[in-house]
Amino acid sequence: MIDIAPSEPLLAQRAAQALASVPDVVKTYDVLIVGAGLSGSLAAAVLGRAGYDVGLIDRYPVCPAQFRVEKVTGQSLDALRRLDLLDGVAAASTLFNRVVNVRRGRVIDETHSDHYGILYDDLVGAIRAQLPSNVDFHVDRVVDIETGPQRQRL
Repeated sequence: MIDIAPSEPLLAQRAAQALASVPDVVKTYDVLIVGAGLSGSLAAAVLGRAGYDVGLIDRYPVCPAQFRVEKVTGQSLDALRRLDLLDGVAAASTLFNRVVNVRRGRVIDETHSDHYGILYDDLVGAIRAQLPSNVDFHVDRVVDIETGPQRQRL
């Protein structure tokens, strides 16, 4: 179960009143992932495509803008290609194929290979956009965890 924890007392009271009129519905998942940043979203996409029923929880409906830029190249590029996620990432990225490393005004080296430049929040959004239908995305916060021998409850 996903519990709601509003930060304001009045909001908490209103949320409790609203939830009191709603029957207690429990959704069972094979896997529940808390945190839908890059790693959580990738895990949900891969597990969902493998046939698992996945719940993905994050407190933000859209990844917030951050002062972070990602460069997808090499093994990361190969992994996204193998996972059939590259097309969505590539569509949101800028492709470049030349990187020049300069130190103290001198060219140290130059490489030529495919690189995709993308803001972190756009990368997360590109992965989230490719989540299969058996992945349920919940905008919420986890405030409690119960564990037991057969299942866990959030």
